[in-house]
Amino acid sequence: AYLEKNLEVDLSDGRRVQAVVYVIDESHGQYCGGLPLEEQAQIIATAVGGRGPNTDYLFNTADHLSELGINDPELSWLATRVREIAPNAT
Repeated sequence: AYLEKNLEVDLSDGRRVQAVVYVIDESHGQYCGGLPLEEQAQIIATAVGGRGPNTDYLFNTADHLSELGINDPELSWLATRVREIAPNAT
């Protein structure tokens, strides 16, 4: 569901660099933008992909953004909610 692209990004120190980024492909069959957060949490809590449980991906992403000082309220809410409802959440 993601497209790999090489784009210029601005760093916090003012530099602009080329970076490999992954951008959602809204035309992809697995794209489900606009789902309510609770529905997203229910799906993530039990979904498993080719690289493992979706919970791992969510928690790793939320934790790393927090370590970098990046606040994403919806992602933080999802991580908290999924930890509450996932059968084996860590």
